Amino acid sequence: MKKFAQSSEIPDEDLPENFSWQDIDGYDFTDAPRDQGHCGSCYTFSYAGLIKNRLQVKYGKAMPQLSP
Repeated sequence: MKKFAQSSEIPDEDLPENFSWQDIDGYDFTDAPRDQGHCGSCYTFSYAGLIKNRLQVKYGKAMPQLSP
């Protein structure tokens, strides 16, 4: 797989026509929505989800639910 220093260097014809995190080689990298209630800490929920998903992509396996 060729690596590019910047995304702008990737030729359009090398990009997939469709992409979904719900099916990467048969694995679903998405999570069910979480109810944060009325706490106003959406940034905390977003960050915890981001870290969990980055770890999933890096290690390619299911990760435990992280607590915001």
